Amino acid sequence: GWVTVLPQLEKGDYLFIQFAHNDEKSDDTIRYTDPYTTFQKYLSIYIDSARAHGAYPVLLTPINRNKWTGSLIEDTHGNYPPAMRALAADKDVPLIDLHKKTKTLFESLGQDYVTDSIFNNLPAGKYPGYPKGNTDNTHLQENGAFAVSKLVIEGLKEQDTNSIFKRLEPFIRKAVRVIVRTEGPATGTVNGNGVFSVGDSTTLIARPTKGSLFSYWSAQGETISKNDTLTIIADSQDNECVAHYLKAYLLKLSISPAGSGTIQGNGYYAADSLATVLATSHAGYQFLNWTKNEDVVSEDSIFSFVMDTTDVNLVAVFKTVISLNEKKINRQENVIIYPNPASDIVNFQSM
Repeated sequence: GWVTVLPQLEKGDYLFIQFAHNDEKSDDTIRYTDPYTTFQKYLSIYIDSARAHGAYPVLLTPINRNKWTGSLIEDTHGNYPPAMRALAADKDVPLIDLHKKTKTLFESLGQDYVTDSIFNNLPAGKYPGYPKGNTDNTHLQENGAFAVSKLVIEGLKEQDTNSIFKRLEPFIRKAVRVIVRTEGPATGTVNGNGVFSVGDSTTLIARPTKGSLFSYWSAQGETISKNDTLTIIADSQDNECVAHYLKAYLLKLSISPAGSGTIQGNGYYAADSLATVLATSHAGYQFLNWTKNEDVVSEDSIFSFVMDTTDVNLVAVFKTVISLNEKKINRQENVIIYPNPASDIVNFQSM
């Protein structure tokens, strides 16, 4: 990775360096390092090379794992954090001590919260990427990443006596998250959530999966919109929105005979919702009826009914008709035409 990063470094860049978790693996002959020899050696390569490019190196001690002794975080990193602190002092490199900061943060939050909401321990069936759930006490879920990122900013502010960080101060703004979760008997996806500066806007878009319908957005238990697209302004604290989805059932329409007309109303509907279908005949055809399983359910071209908890197949049936100007009629005298006002039938009486 370093041979990819190094050529991209330019004068004035900041290079944040954090290692230890994989250096500790003594059974990994490729990644293992000794704290006060090879670990410091590799860190020194990154530091010296960055400075040679005019960049500013910054060391970050490793965050703690989710391992506890009673109510206290257990240190799993041994001599790696002290070795990094010693190297920072020796080479005069700014250091943000996330090892100490995460210990303080995690212990203030408690083991249950840290396990469920900081580290990547996930229940089955909630996240598409982890359908069977996940157990991980090293890596962070989004909430944990955001919390640790704030510790980095806190560490930057503590370096205010160091002139290289003065350039960053105008760019540090309070950030909040827009958190989105889903509820209901069906699921879907959401775009637009993430981390934003206070006052920024974001548009949330709810997309139901097959067999689902979007129902409404809620926040703090109250409905805020029934439109699947919702624009919100990030305020001074985390914003949580819930996209509610309903299980949907397919209304599938077809035509008999083919090409005799057009139909409207295909799609997914929630149970107990009103579905309306419309059949329009083409020239030479007339609508006859709607059928379901070959049984006539309506003789009206516009037909409304309440969906139940099953998929529904309806067929719009049309019949062939012949217009008067298509039928050859011999000229005769005394032809009388009687239009029937009660139907579309025209009676002919002639000699």
